Amino acid sequence: MREVLEDVGIPYRSGLMAGDEPGVFFTVPREYLEDAQAAIADRLGRNLPGPHDKFPWRPVQIVGSVILLHFAIVFAMIGSPDAGRGLIRTGALLKGATVDQPWRLLTSLFLHSDPLHVFWNGASMIVFAVPLLIERGVLRTSLIYFASGIGGAVTALYFAWTGTMIIGSSGAVAGLFGAWVVQTLHRSRRASLTWRARIRTLGIAMLVLPSLLSPITSTGNPVSVSSHLGGLASGVVVGALLGGGLLKRRSGGVARVE
Repeated sequence: MREVLEDVGIPYRSGLMAGDEPGVFFTVPREYLEDAQAAIADRLGRNLPGPHDKFPWRPVQIVGSVILLHFAIVFAMIGSPDAGRGLIRTGALLKGATVDQPWRLLTSLFLHSDPLHVFWNGASMIVFAVPLLIERGVLRTSLIYFASGIGGAVTALYFAWTGTMIIGSSGAVAGLFGAWVVQTLHRSRRASLTWRARIRTLGIAMLVLPSLLSPITSTGNPVSVSSHLGGLASGVVVGALLGGGLLKRRSGGVARVE
């Protein structure tokens, strides 16, 4: 296994494992663990048990809690006699007012127009936030989410007309998508069969991008494309910084062959 890790350029430490079945273990940095297992499995011609083979209950619960919070807020706003004014009072982005009230850059991420708006953003959040939570953890994924949301909000305000109200977490979700693409391509450069990983990632990207560039929803509601693009760019930048070593995890993982 030493030769496999050296061939793909993955740093490692080795040691002897005592017990009823003594053997040799190899420890690699956690961010290289899946790549090491993929390279070893490719060399052996069989799959190795991975750290994420079990269902990721905790990441799903975290994302589900955020989605439920969004649903709770939107249902509370539905009962308001004047939903538009209620959204502005609660913290929607408003061209001309956000400069004096910068807290709206954050509060607007938790406001949505209707349950369907929450559903589609939530579905996308599950797809892209869960793998980021598994790989990067809560702190780093939260940083990507909020940085992308703020980046999308600032971009939307720059291009919006005075008096325009902007709500929703789609800019932050677009940032999660951008960070996921960066993370996947970064890993594919070291893993075996990189062309398959890259084609799969690019294929998913081609399916998602049209929805980010569409100016209206399927129900005819207007969409802030500038928010999507600003969030996407922010997610790519922050995801690249995190993948390049900023706040990188230092703990290790064990790749073992039995």
